[in-house]
Order: sequence, then structure tokens, then C-alpha cells
Amino acid sequence: MVETYSDKDIFKGLKERDPKILKYIYDEFFPLIRSDIEKHYGKSSELDDIFQEAIIIAYQNIKSKKIDKNTNFKSYIWSISSNLWKNHLRKTQPELIDFSEEDNTEIIDDSLEEQYQQNIRQKIFTEHFNRLKKECKKLLKLFFKNLPIKDISKKLGYKDEAVVKSKKYKCKEHLMQSIKEDIRFKDIN
Repeated sequence: MVETYSDKDIFKGLKERDPKILKYIYDEFFPLIRSDIEKHYGKSSELDDIFQEAIIIAYQNIKSKKIDKNTNFKSYIWSISSNLWKNHLRKTQPELIDFSEEDNTEIIDDSLEEQYQQNIRQKIFTEHFNRLKKECKKLLKLFFKNLPIKDISKKLGYKDEAVVKSKKYKCKEHLMQSIKEDIRFKDIN
């Protein structure tokens, strides 16, 4: 017998990253989303990414308390997924979007769009940051922690703070150049 969960249980479980709830969400709601996206020109290679992004957005909205406690989870996850898919189509294949009355297309919520783009930016940053040389990653992490240059210099064994500033500049420039050359970054900017 398959266990079922109430919307309240699903929101609570998602907030707590409960593996049983995550499995339930995938088993219960992914087929619905997949079917809907496939009807609207979706490819199986894109379905997982869209659904996963929808779950991340739902999780973030739950954590930041942007969801009403009486929200229907099925409608909520479908709405996020649908909007993410429509946004993806707008960018990649605008000729496929049909805004006819029969479609009942909703205009994408600006905050959802911004959150989606922020998630993409974070993903791109993390990927490029992880490609940096070990020394650059270490140096930039210390700067991200807002440590004073003097402390960073000591911690990394540099005798001169000017060396730290110079290395930081070079590492940061390399990271930014790498990100700017990423086609995904160009698509969202």
C-alpha cells in the first residue's frame, strides 16, 4: 500500500528535506508534470531539470515562508514547473509559445522568474569556482569570509599583503572571465 501525505505533511517534509517526502513528491507529482511538459514540446532530457528546479524553488519559498499554509502542493508544484517550462520555451523557442485563450497561460510571476535566474547564476558561479586552482579557491574563500588581508596573508604564508591583493585580483578576474564566457550566463543576462 502506497503511503499518502497531506499538503501540510509535504510542505513540512520538504522543509526538513525528508527523503521519504522527496521520493513521494517525485513518485506522485513528476508523472503529472512530465505529461504536461511533453504535451508542450518538452524533451525528456529537460524534464528532470525543470522538476528539480521547481522543487528547489518550492523548498526556498517554504524556508522563507513565502507560501500560505493552506496551499495545495499539487497545484503549487505544477504551477512552478509550468512557469519554468514556459519561461524556458520563451528563451529557446519563442515561436512555440501560444498565448491563445484555450491555453489559459498564466503570466510568469516576476519573483519566480528572478528566483529561477538567481538559482542559475549560483549554479554557474559554483561550477566555475570549483574549476579554479586550489590556491585561488582557498584565497577567495577567505575573502568571502571577510577576513582582513593581514590575516589572509598570515594564513596562506605570504610575507607581503600586496601579494595577497594581487593574487586575489587575478583569481577574481579569472573567475569572472570564465563565468562571462559561459553561454548560460549570457542567456540570463
